[in-house]
Amino acid sequence: MSTTMFEQGNSEQQSAFLQRYWQREVCFFPADKNTAFKLPLSANELAGLAMEEDVQSRIVTFDGDTWHLQHGPFCEQDFRQEKPWTLLVQKVDQLIPDLDYLWDQLDFIPRWRRDDIMVSYASKGGGVGPHFDRYDVFLLQGAGKRTWHIGQRCDETTALKTGSDLCLLENFELTQSFSCTAGDVLYIPPGVAHWGTADDDDCMTFSLGFRAPRQSDLLSRLCDQALENLPPTALLSDHNRKRSDYRGEITQANVDNALAQLMVILKAQACSLKWFGEVITDTDVDWIMDETEAEQLLASSPHLYLNPEAQVAWQRQEPNGLLVFCNGHCVESIPEAAMLLETLLSSQELSAQHIKRSAETAKTKAVLVALLCSGAVIE
Repeated sequence: MSTTMFEQGNSEQQSAFLQRYWQREVCFFPADKNTAFKLPLSANELAGLAMEEDVQSRIVTFDGDTWHLQHGPFCEQDFRQEKPWTLLVQKVDQLIPDLDYLWDQLDFIPRWRRDDIMVSYASKGGGVGPHFDRYDVFLLQGAGKRTWHIGQRCDETTALKTGSDLCLLENFELTQSFSCTAGDVLYIPPGVAHWGTADDDDCMTFSLGFRAPRQSDLLSRLCDQALENLPPTALLSDHNRKRSDYRGEITQANVDNALAQLMVILKAQACSLKWFGEVITDTDVDWIMDETEAEQLLASSPHLYLNPEAQVAWQRQEPNGLLVFCNGHCVESIPEAAMLLETLLSSQELSAQHIKRSAETAKTKAVLVALLCSGAVIE
């Protein structure tokens, strides 16, 4: 993007942003005035995507008092609105992989934290109303001008409007405003109320969202892993029991003793990291081929590419292990595969030379086979 949020390779700027703004405060990045911003996607192209059956799209119209929601797919007539309206299309970076470069200046945030790029087109006065999100988002203004109003901190107890398909705030408490033109970027942390309105026609905004796993999912997987490894004969120990004065009484010491033993079990499982990697890379993408088919493809394919819908991560294990996570699945490997994965994640592809070299050892080859089977890598 033409916006210079961070100078290339400037780790101090990146660290300063994380320490001061990330999940804390709104941050405005002005466009690079020395470089004209090049719109990476036209309004017509976005409308074309919204007409496809398997693309998640919405239109929000505003009648001056109420916002109305309509789901796609759409036809040309749907784009001829008289009232202020907004078209929103999800996962555009997965539909058009060439847009992946928009993530480049944010590559200091782990790839597994990325969600998708949503693109919106709005006529003058268009918007989706006052709301808050539960994820981090960088709002890149692609074309036109949009005013963003920033409001109060929100959470699960914040009152929402009733009788609407949109999760709109009942009350909006204005704290600051930003006027964004092409190339400007506005970072908004989770839980911060915001309200964007197009100031002219042909207003386009690119929303780069970063997801975080639900705590309930993390806890559920950690407990599942603990139960998988816990012997069925393991019983609660109370060798430090004190005499009881009342029959049937459960004392606080009883509860504390049980919790302490459970925490020992959970901490032991948490050290393995497997549960964490499986949750953070979990997607809707299922395994798409068996090992035999994957090995045949590996032997004949000149190039392999990272599936834009895939989530891939890895973690070193002492002394010589490596855990590879592909779309919620875990594969044990060897440290030598780290360079292979770094190449794949940085360049988005593996050349014939990389494939041949990796296939020379059985364990590194197994990593490639697992990547293919999981759908993380495609031909």
